[in-house]
Amino acid sequence: MNDQPRPDAVTLRPPTPADGAAVHRIVVDSGVLDVNSVYAYVLWFDRFAHSSVVVDSPEGLLGFVTGFVDPSAPDTWFCWQVGVAEAGRGQGLATRMLQDCLARSGATWLETTITPSNTASRALFHGLARRHDAGVTHPGAFPGTLLASLVDASDSAGHETEELFRIGPFQRNA
Repeated sequence: MNDQPRPDAVTLRPPTPADGAAVHRIVVDSGVLDVNSVYAYVLWFDRFAHSSVVVDSPEGLLGFVTGFVDPSAPDTWFCWQVGVAEAGRGQGLATRMLQDCLARSGATWLETTITPSNTASRALFHGLARRHDAGVTHPGAFPGTLLASLVDASDSAGHETEELFRIGPFQRNA
């Protein structure tokens, strides 16, 4: 028996501050995403709902993407986090959410950062680029040494380097 929701039973919509706690739970349950406070997601969805998305289903939220249009480069949408709950995996929801955010933002470029070990995210973004015949470059990074200074001193693992991915150009109807 398949307990995953049918793809036609889900709705992509802009988030509301009330979605903050459910998104926080998806992040915690992922075991791989950087965990921010519930307040950070509530605030994000209050201020950046127009450039973010959630996937809603009768069972609750199945996924989210947080992002914003870069004020210094209005043709660039920056993707901060992508998360899909266990029940929503394997349905292409991450790709659908990214495409939704790109279309609503009107951006022709997408930027995000990904650690070297995050093969799932690398595959997701490379797949999105292929699907839209867009290029991928890596014009910079936030070194792990910089990010390690931001984590709890008791966390001996530190933080991997976050490599910048710049993808595009996308057609305006991406």
